[in-house]
Amino acid sequence: MPTTKEERWAAVLSSTGKGGRLQRHLVANRSRNWLAAITAHACRKAMLGLALSDLESQIVQTLRAAKRGDYLVESMAHVYTATPAVTRAKMFPSEVSDLKPEDSITMAGLGKMAPAIVKEMTAQANYRDVDVAAVHRGEVPRLEALRIPRDVTAAHRSTIVRAVSKGGSR
Repeated sequence: MPTTKEERWAAVLSSTGKGGRLQRHLVANRSRNWLAAITAHACRKAMLGLALSDLESQIVQTLRAAKRGDYLVESMAHVYTATPAVTRAKMFPSEVSDLKPEDSITMAGLGKMAPAIVKEMTAQANYRDVDVAAVHRGEVPRLEALRIPRDVTAAHRSTIVRAVSKGGSR
C-alpha cells in the first residue's frame, strides 16, 4: 500500500491497484483535467523559484493558504515532474500537457485556451446538453434527457450536463 505522495503517484503512473483506476479516469476525462495540469505546472515553477504569472501566482497562493499548503504545492509539483510527457499527453488537454518551466499561463492566456478546452469537453461521450425548455414543455422526458449509457458513466466515473434553452419557455 503506497504511503508517500511519490509512491501514490508512482502507482497511478504504473497503473497498479487503485492508482490504475485513477489513471484510467484521468485519461477518460482528459479534457476536464486542465486545472490539474495548470496547477501542477504552477507548483513546479514555484518549487524551482521561477517567476509566476497572475494565474499561476493565484493558484500557488490559494494552495499555500490551505492547512497543508506547502505539502500540496510539493505534491502537485511532483505530479508534473514525475509524469512522463507521453502520459501527461494522455491525461491533460494538449494546450497544457507539455509546458516547460519557463512557460507561463496567464488569466488572459487561459481565456484564449478556453474555447478549445470546452470544444474537447463537449465532445466527450459523457457530456449532454439538456434543453430545459423542451423538458418543461414535455417534449423530452426528464430522465431521457439525462440518460448516458452505463458503460460510458463507468469509464468516466461522472457525467457532464449543461442546461440550455433552445426553444424558450411558453
